Amino acid sequence: MLTPPERYQLVRRISGGGMGEVYLARWREGAIDKEVALKLLLPDLATAADPLERFMREARLAARMHHPNIVEVFDAGELHGRPFIAMQLVDGITLEQLLESIADPLPLPIVRLIATGLLEALDYAHTLSDERGELLRVVHRDVTPGNVLISRAGTVLLTDFGIAREGNVVRTAPGVLRGKPAFLSPEQLRQHPVDLRTDLFSAALCLYEAATLAHPFRRATPDETLAAIERDPAADPRVHRASLTEPMATALLRALEKDPRARFGSARAFRHAFIDGPVATSPELAALVSPHCRSVTQRSPAGAGTLSAPGRGRPNSGWLWWLAAALLSGGALALGLRWL
Repeated sequence: MLTPPERYQLVRRISGGGMGEVYLARWREGAIDKEVALKLLLPDLATAADPLERFMREARLAARMHHPNIVEVFDAGELHGRPFIAMQLVDGITLEQLLESIADPLPLPIVRLIATGLLEALDYAHTLSDERGELLRVVHRDVTPGNVLISRAGTVLLTDFGIAREGNVVRTAPGVLRGKPAFLSPEQLRQHPVDLRTDLFSAALCLYEAATLAHPFRRATPDETLAAIERDPAADPRVHRASLTEPMATALLRALEKDPRARFGSARAFRHAFIDGPVATSPELAALVSPHCRSVTQRSPAGAGTLSAPGRGRPNSGWLWWLAAALLSGGALALGLRWL
């Protein structure tokens, strides 16, 4: 068997974040010759206990998942002294980027297709069992439009299980938030225990934006937005889009209830309530997305075969028209101090 340096040729750096970097790489081994996304832990974190444990937990958890709406993980190990995860390379766009590029809300059949992919992915993760058949109780905890990918072929994929939680183990230090604040649930903001209904709240925020181009809790400042998530009821989405159907609006409002007990009990139940009419096909979604995508082969090469300097913060301005299979987790967020 080839060692990781022999298997993977780094082509160019795609993006960087607080914990790691993602590279476009070529995987050559036997009959295999394909492009993958290689996520590497930053060098100064490679020996730190907490980041390394989180990184490898993501690798172990993602490797268990085999679903058409979840990004696939192929391999994990160490490359040039740095832990890595080799993942499916998605040629496409994030839901966040798509919504930023359009002037009018998405057609309702397209919204229903996105909802179907996202909620089926969550239902699979939430019902995932270990080899003994015991429920793992996975909670993603970072469902955002930036972690929902739409491929050029019109497939919806959920990515970045880097801060996912399994079972009843609490791994976040008191007073520290993980995830993007505008898409956190009230219980996350309050540092209360979370379960799958936390993901349903965040998914509802994503779908609310997809259907209306509005965020129900967005206010003038980050602190005001966080306060609104905790305190204010969500506005009926039909205020922003009168043509939204009653079942879709009702489902969104139920999933956005402050009390988790008032939300749906599963992603499947949420999907069943939300999908009330025609669902677009993947080719129809592909036709909508393709004009906003630019293939990796159209970009000029940079840094082929080398590890670039550690990336900190956001990627360069402009869109990542080709997407790593896992957008990097931003790391721990102190309440009110960092806004992503």
